[in-house]
Amino acid sequence: MNKFKILIPVFIVAIIILGIGLLGNKKEPSINETGEKKVLSNVTDSNTVIPVVNYHMFDEESDHGSINTRSEDFRAQLRHFKAMGYTSISNSELEAYLNGEAWLPPKPILITVDDGYKSVYDTAFPILKEEGFKAILFVITDNVEKGERVGLPMASWEQIKEMRDSGVFEIGNHTNALHLRHDNESGKEAFITNLSTDGKPITDAQRKEMILDDLALSNKIIETELGAAPKAFAYPFGAYDDISASAVKESGFSMVYTTETGVNTFNSNKMQLKRFNGSSMKDPLWYTDQFAEFEKKEKPNEPRVSLFKNEGDYVAASFLQNDVYQNGTSLSEVRCELWKEEKFVRNFGENDETAIDENQMVIARDGGEGLSGKYDLKVIFTMEDGTKAVEWKEVEF
Repeated sequence: MNKFKILIPVFIVAIIILGIGLLGNKKEPSINETGEKKVLSNVTDSNTVIPVVNYHMFDEESDHGSINTRSEDFRAQLRHFKAMGYTSISNSELEAYLNGEAWLPPKPILITVDDGYKSVYDTAFPILKEEGFKAILFVITDNVEKGERVGLPMASWEQIKEMRDSGVFEIGNHTNALHLRHDNESGKEAFITNLSTDGKPITDAQRKEMILDDLALSNKIIETELGAAPKAFAYPFGAYDDISASAVKESGFSMVYTTETGVNTFNSNKMQLKRFNGSSMKDPLWYTDQFAEFEKKEKPNEPRVSLFKNEGDYVAASFLQNDVYQNGTSLSEVRCELWKEEKFVRNFGENDETAIDENQMVIARDGGEGLSGKYDLKVIFTMEDGTKAVEWKEVEF
């Protein structure tokens, strides 16, 4: 795929005129995906806001108050989410949505749990089942193997497998033995500090190799115990830099969670997903107030799609206008699809071509065979940095 820089014009030229003028300037086709698409019920549009709420331990009494949630508080929070109209989704469902392969309920919410303490099995697991919520558990494999972390018991592999097999939990990676701070000091996390696990100075390259080795080992342990290596990862303490992020990406993870506070949208980078701290406040109202506050900061994509006929073919023209695509961000792929009654019909242009034009237009040509009536035309943009945008247009053939 040829890649072009996306430049946002000061003013917008009439899209149909510009689209027709660009018809002769064809580029190399993008990758078209085929096959049936998974569709969730009560679908919504691409401007869906997805809060992710993270937890750690669930003890009634704890010396770790900043990451502990009592059972009554946890249940109250889940019930509040349901009362406010939120629907629990899984990490896999979120990934499918971010890949443009599925839609989500109007108000989705994802629960994550870090570390793998035994209180997750004893307390959170039954509450999640009773309240009808899904979650993903990010485990520190070395601590699970040892059965202890910070003086607290860890869930066993048998218990983790039971939670996974129940369908309530998916399992993710939270490192093997690199969830540590040197001198127990914030800012000296192993993922961002050039020190070995025993405190000796190392280079950037050695730190990356250390992370790669650790993640390979933890993936191998999880695969041995549960039958499959995880594709999701959560940064220990939320700490990362370019070196550790590169190692995580090279380790093959497709969904990566931070501790940066905020909501996620279709535009979100799957390697830098945001989460709220589920233990930071006890009042359930605080969470939905925060969700709404962060939602105000998200700028939705306004539809800018046009369909017209030229030389016997149907031509789709579109362009990007969201602020996230300014400053010369590079567009790597565009996919055009046709949907009808909330179901995927086929790719638009699969028998011809979809091209990215240097004037930020997308030209997709299709002969229109077998098409009749009204459809929803979906144009998915994927940027080099992993962010995405989507545009919709009701069209008629």
